[in-house]
Amino acid sequence: MTRGLHQLVRELRATADPSRLRLLAVLISGEFTVSELTEILGQSQPRVSRHLKLLTDDGLLERFREQHWVYHRVPAEGEGARVASVLLGLIDRDDPVLALDRIRATAILAARTAADDPAASRRGATPESAQDLAQLVVAELGDRGFDSILYVGRAPAEMLL
Repeated sequence: MTRGLHQLVRELRATADPSRLRLLAVLISGEFTVSELTEILGQSQPRVSRHLKLLTDDGLLERFREQHWVYHRVPAEGEGARVASVLLGLIDRDDPVLALDRIRATAILAARTAADDPAASRRGATPESAQDLAQLVVAELGDRGFDSILYVGRAPAEMLL
C-alpha cells in the first residue's frame, strides 16, 4: 500500500529523533505505560509523553486503556506497523543504547509478571521459561505461523517478537 508524499514526510519527521526511535524499538516488542517508558529511556514523563503523542498522531503508535492504565504499542498491522518495521530494520540491533533499553524493558516485563502472579517465581516462571514457551509454540505451529494462535492474557515478551 502506498501513501502520499506529505504523509510519508510526517512519519519520517516523527521518527527523526533518537528518543522516538528508541521508543519505537522498545514498543515493537510489547506494550508499555508512560511511567514504564520513562524508566526504560531514563527521561522525564513530560518528554516521553510528548514523543509518544507525536508518534501516535502520525499513526506509528497506538494507545489503549486497560483498567487504570494507558498502554502504548506499535500497531500490529497497517502502514504505521510497516513504517516502524522498515525503520527499525535499518538500525543495528546490537547498538549499545538499544541493548540497554531492551534489558530495562525485559526487567519491567518480568516485574510486571511477578506482580500479577506472586506465585510465578515459585513455579519457575522466569524469562528463561517464557523463552522456552515461545520456542515450544513456534515449534508446534510450524508453517502455520502466528496467525494460528490465540494467546489469552499477557503474553511474555518473547511471544511478541
